[in-house]
Order: sequence, then structure tokens, then C-alpha cells
Amino acid sequence: MNFLLEIGVEELPAEYARAAWQQLFDSKLLREALGAGAEVLGGGGGHYTPRRIAFFAGNVPEKHPDLTVNVSGPAKKVAFDADGKPTKALVGFLRGQGITLDQVRYESLPRANTWRPP
Repeated sequence: MNFLLEIGVEELPAEYARAAWQQLFDSKLLREALGAGAEVLGGGGGHYTPRRIAFFAGNVPEKHPDLTVNVSGPAKKVAFDADGKPTKALVGFLRGQGITLDQVRYESLPRANTWRPP
């Protein structure tokens, strides 16, 4: 699939527009976002004006692979009250993540960056 990315910018002097285009063209982030096998086209002259920076890419996958992200929520002792019902902290976490209680997995994680006084 072909892909066009056009970025509108404030009025830029020609040398700044070219430098911005070149930095984005060379960036690893752009290539990772487009996906494996994608090819950014137009390396020589570039596609930019004082108000636009554009990229053409070919061989862009129609769908990126699914991504799994682990997010830490409130500690279990804070997540449930004495009766075993979800607290506001847990309910807010679930709503923020767009998940339900049955999708939560409990793990014992090491405490990182714990500061102790000297």
C-alpha cells in the first residue's frame, strides 16, 4: 500500500524546511512507524515547501502486528476494600484502560527505584 504523510508547519525559510524534511527522512522513528518493509520515497530532492513537509512511502503494510502492553495498576491492597469490592482507584484504572475486571492479571512485581534514607 502507498502512503502519503503531509505535515503542515508555520512559514519556514527554505533551508529550515529542507533541514526538517531531511531529519525526518533520516529518522529511525519514521521508518519504525511505517512498518517493516516500507520504503520512504523521494530521497534526492525531497518534498517540502515553506508550509508543508511531505513523505511518500511504498510497501506500507495495511495493518501493523498487534501490540501487547503491560500496564501496572493500583496495588491489590489498594484496589479492593475490606469486603473485596473494587475501590475508586481500581474502577478509575479500569475505565482509563478501557478494560473490565476479568481482564486484569495480578503479578508480584519487584519494587523498582525504592529510595531509602542513608
